[in-house]
Amino acid sequence: MSNEAQSLTGNESPRLARGFKQSIPRVQSALVIQPRLRKMPWGTESILLGGRPEDGDAAFAGVLASHSCESLGHSMVKDLRTDLPISLHLHPGLHEAMTFWDLKSQSSAVIADLLQELRAISDPRGKTECFLVLDVKKNAAFYCGWNYEEIGGLHDRFAVSSTMSNGLHGRSISDAVLRAKQSIGISDLLFERADSDLTKLRAESSRIRVKLRSWNEIERQFSDRYNSLISRWLDFVVSMRPTTSSMTLTGILLVFAFTALEGCLASAEDGPDIQKLRRVAFGGDRKSSDPALHRGQTNSEASPICDYFGNVGHPQPGSVITIPPCLPHGAGPGLHLIEVSQNSLTTLRCFDHGRSRPMHPVLAGIAMSEVDGTVRASVQAPSPEGLPPPITLGATQFVAYRSRGADTVTLDPGSVHVVIPISRNLLMCNRSGGAFLQIPPGHAAVIARSTLSQTLRIASAPTDFLLVRVHDHGEQRVA
Repeated sequence: MSNEAQSLTGNESPRLARGFKQSIPRVQSALVIQPRLRKMPWGTESILLGGRPEDGDAAFAGVLASHSCESLGHSMVKDLRTDLPISLHLHPGLHEAMTFWDLKSQSSAVIADLLQELRAISDPRGKTECFLVLDVKKNAAFYCGWNYEEIGGLHDRFAVSSTMSNGLHGRSISDAVLRAKQSIGISDLLFERADSDLTKLRAESSRIRVKLRSWNEIERQFSDRYNSLISRWLDFVVSMRPTTSSMTLTGILLVFAFTALEGCLASAEDGPDIQKLRRVAFGGDRKSSDPALHRGQTNSEASPICDYFGNVGHPQPGSVITIPPCLPHGAGPGLHLIEVSQNSLTTLRCFDHGRSRPMHPVLAGIAMSEVDGTVRASVQAPSPEGLPPPITLGATQFVAYRSRGADTVTLDPGSVHVVIPISRNLLMCNRSGGAFLQIPPGHAAVIARSTLSQTLRIASAPTDFLLVRVHDHGEQRVA
C-alpha cells in the first residue's frame, strides 16, 4: 500500500493525492493542506482553512478552483495555543460589518479620522465563532461578555443613567458625560471593584498608588486621552447604534477608558514607576522588571481589566464555547483551542494587554451588543466520551469523531468534506483498504464533492478527528 498523498508547502505547487483519487473514483480529488503557522504576540496560530490570500491562502484557493473542490462555505478553521492572553476584542455582525465596509468608501472629515480603525475591516461579513477546547492548563480562563456586577457598579457610582438623560435633553451625551461630577479614572480600572472578593484581590496592587511619585501626572495624561475620545467620538458612536441603554453607555465608556490607559502607559517615559504600573495594568509577575506578560500566569496576576468581563472559568476539555457577533471576548494563557468561524479576519480590539497594536474603540463601541444579557456566549459540555458536540455554522457542519482503528465515515453526496486530526496521525482509506491518505496532526485534508455517497475507513490507531461537511458551496453570511 503506497501513500501518494501530497502536502502543500510554501511555494510548492499543489498536487492531487493520486492514489486516493484512483481508488475512490467518485471522489474527484483529495489533498492534504499544510497549515499556515503564524507566531502571534500571545502564542501560535495555525490557519488550517480560510484566511486572506496574503496569508498564504492563494495556493489553497487555486486547488479549489483547479480540482472542483468548491468554496468551503467561507469557513475558517484555526488551531490556537495561548501562552499569553489574547486581546479582549469583538467581531462585528453582518449589519455592522456592511456598515463599516460602506464607510471605507466614503470621504468626509469624520471618515478620514477613522481610517486607522477602518483598516481592521477586512470584509463585509459578520462572524460567529465556536471554540473547541482541546487542552486546559491550571488557572486558564476564557473571557466572554461582561461582568454585570462590575459594569453595574460603575454605572451606579457615576450615575450614568442620569448623565445620559441629561445628555438626551441637552446639547449632547458627550457634553453631559464631560460635565458630570465624577469620571472614570485609572483607579476605577485597576483597583476599585464592586465585588468584595475582587476588591481584596486588588488591594495589594492598590498600594502602589501611594508609592508612585508620578501618579498625578499619569492620571492627567489618562484623563486627557479619555476626555478627547469622548468629546470627539461618543456622540458619533451613539448616533450609529440602533439603541444604547445607560448600561451599554457604561460599556462604551469603559472601552474608551481601556484605549486611553493603553495609550498613556505606552507613551509615558520609561522608569521604575511606569514599569510597576504596567505590570499591574497588563498582568504578569509583579516581581519581574519586565512589563510584558509572563507564562504560568495565575488569575491573581491577570490584568485587572479582565474583572470587567464575564469568565467561563476553567473550561472543560471537549467543551464548545460559542461566541455570537458583537460580544467582547478573549482567551487567557494556557489554552489549546480549535476556532471554527466565518472566514473573516475583522477584529476590533478593546484591550490588548499593552502590546502597542492598533485599538478600535470607536468601531467596537458602535458594534458592541447591548449590555443587557440578551446576547450571551453559550458553553456546551462534551459527550460522555469527552468529544465536542456538533457545531453548525450556516451550511457548514463540524462533527467530532473518535476512531478505534476500524471505523467508517460516510461522505455525503454533493458536499465538500474536510478532515482535521486532533490527537495524532490519521490514516483514511477506501472501504476495501486499497489506498490511503495520511493526515498529520495540525493539517487538514480536503475531499471534493462526489455525486454519490462514499464510505471511508479509518485505518490508523485510535484517534480523534473533526469532520467538516459543507452542504452549500455558496458564500455564507451570518448576522
